[in-house]
Amino acid sequence: METTTSSTPLWLDIKTVYIDENFDKVLSYLQTCSAAKETSDSFYTKTLELLDRRVRERIDEIASRPVFMDDDEELNKENLSLNVRMFGAYLLIRPDADAFFRQMVSAYMSATLSLLVPMKYSAQLIGLAVDIIAGRKGFAKSFGWADLTAFQPQVLAHKIILQSFTAGNAADAESYYGKGFMEIRNGVISVYTKAGSQKEAGLVRTIGIFDDAIQIMAPKNLKIKQSDTGNLERYREFTEEFISLQQTGTPLKSYSNGDTLHVRITEVSHKKLMVRSIDPKYAPFEGTVQLKAVLYFTAEDFSQNLSEGDEICVEILDIDEGTCSIENEFVHFIIDEWAHDDFGEQVVARYFDLNVDRNGRKKIVWLTEGGYCAYSNVEDGFHEGDYATIRIDSHGQDKYYGYINASVIEPSDKTFKEEDAKTECLAHFPYETSGSAYSQEGLPAGLVRELVRLLVSYQKWILKPSERYEILCVARILAELVEDREDSEYIKFISAYLVNLVYFAKGEISKMKDVPADESFAGLDPVRRKQALVKVLRCFGDDTKNEWLSGMISGSGDKLLKKVSVLVQSCNRLDEIISKSMQNVIKREITKCLSIDTEGEADLEEENGTYLGIENSRQEFKTSFFIAPANAKEQDQRITIMKGICAFLNSSGGGTLYLGVNDLGYVQGIKSDIDYMQKRAYGNYRGVDGYIRYITDEAKKYFDISILTNVDIVDMYDSNVIAINIRPYLYGIVYLSGTPYIRVNSETVVMSETAKRQAIARSMNVSAGKTANASSVLDAIREKRKAVFHGYSSSNSGETADRLVEPFDITTNYTHITCYDIDKQRNAVFRTDRIRNVEVKAEGWEYGHLHKQLKMDAFHMTGEVPIRAVLKLDMMAKNLLCEEYPEAASSLSASDNSNMWILDIEVYKINGLGRFYLGLAGNIEIINAPELEEYAKNYIKEHLTY
Repeated sequence: METTTSSTPLWLDIKTVYIDENFDKVLSYLQTCSAAKETSDSFYTKTLELLDRRVRERIDEIASRPVFMDDDEELNKENLSLNVRMFGAYLLIRPDADAFFRQMVSAYMSATLSLLVPMKYSAQLIGLAVDIIAGRKGFAKSFGWADLTAFQPQVLAHKIILQSFTAGNAADAESYYGKGFMEIRNGVISVYTKAGSQKEAGLVRTIGIFDDAIQIMAPKNLKIKQSDTGNLERYREFTEEFISLQQTGTPLKSYSNGDTLHVRITEVSHKKLMVRSIDPKYAPFEGTVQLKAVLYFTAEDFSQNLSEGDEICVEILDIDEGTCSIENEFVHFIIDEWAHDDFGEQVVARYFDLNVDRNGRKKIVWLTEGGYCAYSNVEDGFHEGDYATIRIDSHGQDKYYGYINASVIEPSDKTFKEEDAKTECLAHFPYETSGSAYSQEGLPAGLVRELVRLLVSYQKWILKPSERYEILCVARILAELVEDREDSEYIKFISAYLVNLVYFAKGEISKMKDVPADESFAGLDPVRRKQALVKVLRCFGDDTKNEWLSGMISGSGDKLLKKVSVLVQSCNRLDEIISKSMQNVIKREITKCLSIDTEGEADLEEENGTYLGIENSRQEFKTSFFIAPANAKEQDQRITIMKGICAFLNSSGGGTLYLGVNDLGYVQGIKSDIDYMQKRAYGNYRGVDGYIRYITDEAKKYFDISILTNVDIVDMYDSNVIAINIRPYLYGIVYLSGTPYIRVNSETVVMSETAKRQAIARSMNVSAGKTANASSVLDAIREKRKAVFHGYSSSNSGETADRLVEPFDITTNYTHITCYDIDKQRNAVFRTDRIRNVEVKAEGWEYGHLHKQLKMDAFHMTGEVPIRAVLKLDMMAKNLLCEEYPEAASSLSASDNSNMWILDIEVYKINGLGRFYLGLAGNIEIINAPELEEYAKNYIKEHLTY
């Protein structure tokens, strides 16, 4: 390849930050170079070196940023984008770099990208980063140069998430020693209380997150019991005990002045080296080596021949000032290693200089072909620049150690270049040139801090407070591991805030406490907001605080604080007027507002039980089928239940009556009802199935079997709730013991004459054909018989024909019937309005064991296996999608471009989506949908190619 530029590029200045300022040009240059099979560009190698240095600097910058800065609304998105693009460029251009470091760069890239994309992608990217760090996954090339030049975070996230990653380097063990010990082995990140404790007996996994990719190992006496799962106070106690053990664990050793240590060079300049210690058993040391001449090697010789990443030994001069020296180590290298095999041997040397020793005797300084210098007596006939064969005799002792004595044998015809000899010598001085900032001897603290950052960020996507709290406990333990006080204090703060929210949701206001903040982050707006919210919530139920709340409402410029203050004050003032159910609605509205740290609506009331909402015209809650509440007007609870069923049958929309749910909408369970039923030995009714059968048999005493075809009884929430789903009866009015009931708002009442007339009119408006067909289908389902759909018009085949089927389900509005198609030997959905008439056969079901409910997608296609498609839509395509297929709107999210949207959807057949795409292909970009691409190609080939 020809040289790609005729002048020195701007980024090749001594400052690596020029890479940032000219990054678009750097990116274009690297893309051009990568396209060539080989390059002779003299700037290419230097550019790679600078990129490598800048990537490492960027990673160090990220690691040093306090985790609370990620919550800052002013977080620099432009800087984050530059990091992602730079890391991506490194991965594309350096496939031959150290494998471990490439894994770390890909983890940092994924983690940084998570801060730029919507919730559903962010959580997946964080999980991917954790898997990469643990060694469960490795980098796979899922993007290209175009994704970095025309940078769109959401599109890039799609590509990274959807691509299969390679198996990681899970076999190699990595470790970090600090306040405790962390080890990465076989795809698991394990944290122990102290160094070496992983080998001690009695340690058990106490906390495991990310499918056990991260585990906290603790003594058995600290183990959290299964019964304590979800107990935030128990997790808090465990974390404090674990941290206490960390603090009293084996401390790291410290270096002292005069110590010799193994270091890695982090930066090279003309006159100095920046170095960092790499022994994980010692407290980290960072220092400066001031370069000077040693044994005729100049400072320039060292700076030109030592590189960033080289590992050498240095001697600490002043640990407080961070100064060290390589002089003694270099002298020992020359005598003990490099020249060692030459003693007693003859070598070629060049007359380099004339020197005078301490006794005033003149000595010739010879530069050997090995690059080191030796001294001989002055010999006649030799002048500066001459070559000779000399014998290496001995080296000095004590204060003369490093001086090598030689004898001149004879002139030599052999020659060598001085620069090559010195370069060869210095090339062997470093212990190891690993090319990686991460040694197999120990993980960097920055990587542990990145794990902390990932966990704090990830917990925002978790809806259950107990799971969030568990992740925060692990994050704080890791922060303590690297002695990061600021991050530990911040995690402690947000954990305490989360506990307060849970106490509020549970109604345990008296347990709430103000949350103090460390001075390092106390001034941040998100922190002050959390503290103020806790103060407002503590006023709930205390009308003496209403005046203070008025001050918050009028004085605060924070919309959220105002809204929560208004809701709390309103509930306080209406305490004796509104029902407990409505008070609970207000409290739940407050908790909904409090999901400020979560991208989804946090289930703050998880310990109260699953919440199903409030009673309304479509749902009613009962705790029991047998036992009526003490204050109920009707003490025969079964009659109350039947009234509710009758009311939903007569209501235009039907509804659901839930058993095992209290008046506030929380799941209480049906265990007591089942115990009651079994103790009274009602026939052979046992367990949940017997409970459902008992309710069904009771309903048959009050309603005709033809009416009960509109009633389905199923168990929900791990059989803790029974749902009686009731479809409206469209063929007249339903009576219970001579009285018709109807649902009005959240109550069951006797039907008025007006309501009766409306019900009769509704039944008359049902088309005769549809009524007859639906009725026949219901009969076939109830009696488990086969049926013939005469004159069925199929849009798929384009034919009208009779279809022999086994119908087993029909939708509430009778528009779709799920059947087993006997002729085609498969389950299918039929539209009621396409059937001329239905004939119920005398034969019963033959293929009942093959009946399976089909799922329907937003494009009205049915199937079993979902197909994922990711598209980018312009405004026209987005508007038409929402108008024609409104159910697909929930799969839309905004793109970085305000006039574009991302459609991330699952369909069961590609045909429906395919037809929509073909009609708007110019308005839609396919991001990831191979099945759609294949459909479009085949369609064009078959119908549009001439």
